[in-house]
Amino acid sequence: MASLESKVKELTDALKGIQEEKSAATAAAGDLATNKAKVDELITKVNEIRSNLPTYYTKALEVDPNNYDALYQMGAYYFNDAQELKRQVNSMDMNEYKKTGKDLEAKLAVKYNEALPYFERGFQVKKDEDLKEILKQVYRELKNEAKLAELEK
Repeated sequence: MASLESKVKELTDALKGIQEEKSAATAAAGDLATNKAKVDELITKVNEIRSNLPTYYTKALEVDPNNYDALYQMGAYYFNDAQELKRQVNSMDMNEYKKTGKDLEAKLAVKYNEALPYFERGFQVKKDEDLKEILKQVYRELKNEAKLAELEK
C-alpha cells in the first residue's frame, strides 16, 4: 500500500509541476487576441513601409540615375510582387486556373515588365552575375528569347 501512496504522491507532484509549467507558458505566450492585434499592427507597418519604398528609390534615381542599389531594389520591388503572383498561379488547381489563372498571369507579366527596365539598367551599370541570372529568369518568364540568347552569349 505504501508504494501505491508514494506513486500517487509522485504523480500528483508531477501533475502540479506540469500545471505550473503550463501556466508559465501561457503567461509567456500572452493573450491570443493581443498577439493577433500585435501581428496585425506589424503587418500594417510593413505594408506601409513597403508601399513607400518606390518613392525613396525614385528620389535616389533622380539624384543618380545610375545608382546600382536603387536600380536593383526597384527591380526587386516589382520582381517580388511577380514572384508572389507566380506562387499563387502555381498553387491553383485546374478549375481555379480556368477561372482566374489567365488574369493572374497577365498581372504577372505586368510586374515582370515593371521590374525589367530597372534590372536592365542596373546590369548596364554593374555586370553582376546574380542580377544576370535574375534577368535571364525574367526574360524566360516573358518569353523574350532574343534577350535571353543575348545574355547567354
